[in-house]
Amino acid sequence: MFELVTPPSVEPLALNDIKSVLRIDHDRDDDLLTEMHRTARTYLERRLGFAFLTQTWQGRVDITPQASIRLRPFPLSSVTSVRLIAPDGMTSDASTESYQVTTGRQGRLTWVDTAAARLEVSFVSGVAAATEIDADILRALYLLTAHYYEERELFSRDRYVPVPIAVDALTASYREMSL
Repeated sequence: MFELVTPPSVEPLALNDIKSVLRIDHDRDDDLLTEMHRTARTYLERRLGFAFLTQTWQGRVDITPQASIRLRPFPLSSVTSVRLIAPDGMTSDASTESYQVTTGRQGRLTWVDTAAARLEVSFVSGVAAATEIDADILRALYLLTAHYYEERELFSRDRYVPVPIAVDALTASYREMSL
């Protein structure tokens, strides 16, 4: 439904901090560690439906009057644009009186206009600084980055290495459950 347009400009964990936690005292694996951390962040963001640091998303949706759409990933920081898409594909800015925005973990856009519409929505999710990310999430990122680094053959055809149970335990309360 929504696609990532602009990824975070920085990662939540500093390379030097990762190396310190993993007790790595050389620079040979810096690129690998950076990639493993990016992979760990992406995995947890998708699994939890969260954007850890500021990133821009965009997508097209059909909406009926008085309906709400959840803007994921959470937390929603802001909606940067709402554009109406005409049947011929032309777009125009929607009036700010046609919709309401709820930011935060329950981020959503509510269409208060009286007519159904096809919309193109751009929004920013995530927090501005890693210091705003919960400690449990940061610990899970360290654990998962270490796991990926130590299990470099993770994607080997003849073995499967599951995500450490500690990562699931640390992030379980952040997962959204639906009934």
